[in-house]
Amino acid sequence: MIRIYNYITLILYPFLIILIYFRKFFNKEDPKRFGEKIFLNNTDLKKNKKKNTLWVHGASVGEIRTFFPVINYFLKKKNVNFLITTSTLSSARLVEREFKSRNVVHKFLPLDINFLIKNFLKKWKPKGIIFLDSEIWPNYLSNIRSKRIPIALFNARITKKSFRRWKIVKNFAVDIFSVFDFFLVANKETKYFLRDFKAKKIKDFGNLKFIPYDKKDKNNQKHLKILEKYNVWCAASIHPGEEVLSINTHLMLKKNFNNVITVLIPRHLDNIQNINKVCYSHNLKTQIWIKGEKIIGKPEVIIVNSFGAMNDFFKYCKSVFIGKSTIEKLKNDSGQNPIEAARLGCRIYHGEYISNFKDIYSILKGKNISSQIKNSEDLFRNIKIDFKLRNKLNKKRVLFMNKMGNQIFKKTIYSTKKLLIK
Repeated sequence: MIRIYNYITLILYPFLIILIYFRKFFNKEDPKRFGEKIFLNNTDLKKNKKKNTLWVHGASVGEIRTFFPVINYFLKKKNVNFLITTSTLSSARLVEREFKSRNVVHKFLPLDINFLIKNFLKKWKPKGIIFLDSEIWPNYLSNIRSKRIPIALFNARITKKSFRRWKIVKNFAVDIFSVFDFFLVANKETKYFLRDFKAKKIKDFGNLKFIPYDKKDKNNQKHLKILEKYNVWCAASIHPGEEVLSINTHLMLKKNFNNVITVLIPRHLDNIQNINKVCYSHNLKTQIWIKGEKIIGKPEVIIVNSFGAMNDFFKYCKSVFIGKSTIEKLKNDSGQNPIEAARLGCRIYHGEYISNFKDIYSILKGKNISSQIKNSEDLFRNIKIDFKLRNKLNKKRVLFMNKMGNQIFKKTIYSTKKLLIK
């Protein structure tokens, strides 16, 4: 089966090159480094030869950012070289900002083409490999097995949809998953799916997204401190349509409280102008905020037009609605990560559709941190209570989240060490 897959990828290779060039034309690929994905790479890692190289791969921002606390831990120990690969432009920029001038090299992951992989492994010679989330590439795994390099899948996540696809080629799936030395699963569902494929050494510590990671932006903190004077709530990671629910909630809150500010953080920044039009149609004073800016005047709605700024606003919020949870057509790929807001003591609200984060929401609901809402009236009633309570339960929420995150962090560090000394 792996041979058939290899032939198929080789046949597709010329078309994938065209696709990457097409994406480059639309600014979806790095204009200088896009070739790392499709051509042989002759660069070498500038490293201390006495140190082991750990290769960590996460496709996009969400996956790779999850592992930043672990990377930072090992960098402080100064006994590991890190090669980090990602697939998206935004994740590459995030890695370069986070680890600038440190013992870390970032590369875009080459396509799953046999000769590209052989060249890649020959150049970088990793001592251990960690793939994150659902990154399962057959040609990579076949070559890694042939070189007997220890590899693990951290925060492993297999959806029901993916599971059904793998079941069609179950023998192939069993062979592919047998390459991994062990798994740290993100949820119990994935553990059951992996067992069906006879995977070995499955560990369930909890989702790695619980691990605390808060890079403070002092400039933002200074500019946003004025929000302490207001009743602030946030609608985060919202998708098209959810801005209407959020604005309707704001209008109801406005009738009951003075100094209400609603912070809208879209999942995709290209939706900014549509959100602004909705605000304008209700005569709301709005500021489209960019990272580093001051809050100007007394806006009723702040629309965040920057990546990586959610935590800065969560610190001033009593309540947070997490998006991609009220749109029925997305129900099979629904929900966004609520952990950051919960860690900062916010009360979390979400809609009916949370398929990607069921396990996490189950934990938060059990600790009275999150609740499901039906509509804007329901969201308004809950936030109204939160404003009146003035966050009396915040400390308990924060303590619980930190305790869980620290436990997962310690176990993940131990597992990473085992991979390096295997």
